[in-house]
Amino acid sequence: METLADTFVQLTGAVGSASRIAYPLAELNDLLTGAPAEEIATLPRPSIADPYRLNYVTAMVELAAHRTGIAPPL
Repeated sequence: METLADTFVQLTGAVGSASRIAYPLAELNDLLTGAPAEEIATLPRPSIADPYRLNYVTAMVELAAHRTGIAPPL
């Protein structure tokens, strides 16, 4: 069974490589919106080369962490 972290890695890879990022970002938003705090805390660092896309994903993770009452993962 795929973990939240596995799905996160797949989706951030899609955000990093897609010509249009709207759909991968929407899927990532759905994933993070329903994620429990303990899983958000263990998310790996996204490996996205484009600074704009990386900052966008980082902000989404920080918001998800804030909503669950934890500090963002490092």
